[in-house]
Parts: sequence; structure tokens; C-alpha cells
Amino acid sequence: MGIFGSLFGKKKSSGLPPELTQIFDKLAEIMEDEKMQNSMNHPMIQDQIINGLDVDELPDGIGDFGHAAENPIPVNGALGELLYLSLLKTKDTNQRLLFHRLGSVESLDMYETVTIDGKKWDIMFFSMYHPRKSRKAPSGYQLTDYRSQPLLYGTNQRVENFPYGLQAAIQQTTEKMIGIPLPPPQVRQAEENVRFSRPPEHENRMKIAVQHAQGFLS
Repeated sequence: MGIFGSLFGKKKSSGLPPELTQIFDKLAEIMEDEKMQNSMNHPMIQDQIINGLDVDELPDGIGDFGHAAENPIPVNGALGELLYLSLLKTKDTNQRLLFHRLGSVESLDMYETVTIDGKKWDIMFFSMYHPRKSRKAPSGYQLTDYRSQPLLYGTNQRVENFPYGLQAAIQQTTEKMIGIPLPPPQVRQAEENVRFSRPPEHENRMKIAVQHAQGFLS
């Protein structure tokens, strides 16, 4: 059983609507309850998270919020990163984001995102030692309601052929977390039906972002 396994017991979903409803309601509860989320972090970092700055944006942040290494998004641990990104949508087209973690540079985590229609690629930075997730969205995005669809749209693993292979990675992530492989069906549909291709300018931004983050923290 995963971290959340005790919340559901050992019984897996049979696909019956009442059981699915119960699972989704519990997932929504977890997504809302940041104290519960914090208690699930590794004991070695719990104190850092609980005693971190309780802010929507770092007071000494410089540059475009979430897009600059000097102004990362405050969240409550690795779980906070997953939940925050799963709640983001584009402002103009209302598209959800698929995402994976590119890696870490000391205290920063860096994620690559793409809209589920494959049209908008992006890079976001996170600072994860905070007691809650930021309630501020990066420019061009909006945060949705927790109960609109309490599912993960990405992983804190690195997916080599991202976003192809993301469905399997989400299955592994949710199996580990809640004891149930539960990727949104939209992810499978996107992998099967959308032609994802990183634009050259995005590839270049990825390289620059990694180099800049390493230089900023060196």
C-alpha cells in the first residue's frame, strides 16, 4: 500500500460509481488539506516545510514569478508540486497542463509543462520548503478549484520522451501515493491523439534555464 493506502483500506476500486465517487472525494479532501499533505512528507524535511515561509511569493523573489529561478513558486514539498501543477490551466484557452520534473538544482525543482493540446510548452521553478502551496499562478495561467477534478496530470519523475510515456509514469506515481494507479483518461487520449513536438525555441529555453539556475545557486 502507498502513503495514502490506509485512507482507502486494501480494497481496490471495482469501477462502480459509488466507489469511484468515494475515491475522488477522498482525493479532493487530500488536495485541500495541506496539514494532511505536510504530515505525509518525509520526517527529515517535515520541519523545514512546516517552519518555512508562509507566502504566495517569496519576498526577495526577482523576475517573472514561477518562470525565473530567482522567483520560484512556494509549495509544501514534492506532493505540493504535483498538486499545484495539476490545478493549473491556461487563462486564454482553459487547457490543463501535462508535466514532469526535469531535475533539481539544490533547493529548486524544475518542471517542464505542455498544454494537453500540445500547443504551449513551458518551464517552471519551485521552492518546496513551505507550509502551503502558493495561491498565485504564473503569468498566463490560473489555478482551478480542487474539486473540479482531483487527479494528477503529471509526475515528479523525469519522463525521457515526455509527454509520451506520461500515463505510465502517473500510474506509478499514484500507485505509490494512494495504492491505486489512477491517471486521468485525458492523458491517455492526448498521448494517442495529439502530435507533441518541442519547438526549437523551447528546447533552447530549457538549456538556458538549467544553466541559469545552476549559475544563480552557485
